[in-house]
Amino acid sequence: MASHLFKYFRLVPTIHLFNPDHDYALAVNGNWYTPPSSISRLSIERAFTPVEWASPGDVILIPDYLVANQKLSISPDKIQSEMIAAKNLSLLHFNEVADFLSKHSDFIISPWGWNKSIVYRLKKVGVSESLLPTAEQLENIRLLSHRRTTISFNQLIKEEVPMEFTNVENAMDFYFKNPDCFFKAPWSSSGRGIIACHDLTERHVRPWLRGTIKRQGSVLGEKNFHKTIDFATEWKCSNGQPIYLGVSCFTTSNRGKYHGNFHNSQEELLSKIKTVAPDFGKETISRQKKAIQQLISPYYSGPLGIDMMADPNGKIRSCVEINLRMTMGHVAIVRSQNINMV
Repeated sequence: MASHLFKYFRLVPTIHLFNPDHDYALAVNGNWYTPPSSISRLSIERAFTPVEWASPGDVILIPDYLVANQKLSISPDKIQSEMIAAKNLSLLHFNEVADFLSKHSDFIISPWGWNKSIVYRLKKVGVSESLLPTAEQLENIRLLSHRRTTISFNQLIKEEVPMEFTNVENAMDFYFKNPDCFFKAPWSSSGRGIIACHDLTERHVRPWLRGTIKRQGSVLGEKNFHKTIDFATEWKCSNGQPIYLGVSCFTTSNRGKYHGNFHNSQEELLSKIKTVAPDFGKETISRQKKAIQQLISPYYSGPLGIDMMADPNGKIRSCVEINLRMTMGHVAIVRSQNINMV
């Protein structure tokens, strides 16, 4: 599969930035944003993750809020150091990027995900607006990243749709009728904005709903789906069209928290999926592609992932989450197929 994908990707000299706080920044939607401590820690531990998909001669940008805190140690591990040397990658701090770009005008910037906060920080250090998304593009990313996009998406592929609630009492009615349901915040990352209600009582659920609706305007409710596998299709939107890259498989807790990806070949992953969901294949991918073409790719360019599930009977839920950013599934595909994502 890897060989025919290269024609879709033009090798552009790139400055890469890993900003795993992206989804939280979308929720805040402001220029100034301080991520939760757990996400800051993830930023430290994974700051050099882009070395895996960076091309020779590219640059890794180290987040400024990490450098400013002298207690935090930022250094690549042994394997990353070897990759940095082998690919001749450069490392930059935020206060160095504008000077670098003035001398290397052919470079572009590619973060994990684009949001208002990261654009503001780059502008503050002198990066030209011509290298950054416009206000309209940022708003498109934020609106399409809202979990209500899964409602329209599932309507198009003719599958069960989530419910959106802007009122706590309406959400509680849904909970009383479906006590093992899940509620989700409109914007969140890696399962952190999800509450699994199967072992909770009203005194736990109601405050969470009230707080989330107050902060983000609504919540999404979904009936429990007794899954046996979590998997995803990974895409790239370019020039108004979605390009299918492959599949990924990952693990989550019974509360929906992301744990990690399997790093196998596409053949092995497809075999793993089809063992549980034999109907998964070209028809599912085709329906997803048509929905992406209608809802997303005319308004967004960049990596895209669609999380899916299958139950013990092989029934597939073809759109659980939509991520308009890089995902660990993209990273897994890069590792196994040597695809340039830029």
